[in-house]
Amino acid sequence: QDGCQEIIKNIQSMFTEGSAILHSALSGRAYFNQVTIVVPPFWSEAKCNHSITTPTGNTPYKSWSILIVPGHGVQGSSPHTVQSKQCGEQGEEIIFPQHFFTAWNTTKTRWGNTSKLLVKEWTKYRYGVFDEFGFSG
Repeated sequence: QDGCQEIIKNIQSMFTEGSAILHSALSGRAYFNQVTIVVPPFWSEAKCNHSITTPTGNTPYKSWSILIVPGHGVQGSSPHTVQSKQCGEQGEEIIFPQHFFTAWNTTKTRWGNTSKLLVKEWTKYRYGVFDEFGFSG
């Protein structure tokens, strides 16, 4: 996979900084303790320049909180949280388009602090908080 090294590096960076932001925003009550990045089976350690191990039986990798999709997805090129439940109930997943992580300079120019965006989407996903802005129509 072309760009796998960059994708992994940017995910790690976003979660590391995002954890500190989340910890600060919630007065120390929450942070990202452990993050498992599941990669496609055709990604290799040599190409990605990262250690890639096969998940063990206790690794929660068959269900996900965040999904990175190729192309632009239903919501276009915008990261978004899928929420079909009521306020206060956990959402289904957070979706990031793959180019969000491969065009990092463009991403930062368009979205600003990517770690703050992650925390915003995580808050919507985990705590069932909805956007403060509605949809026209």
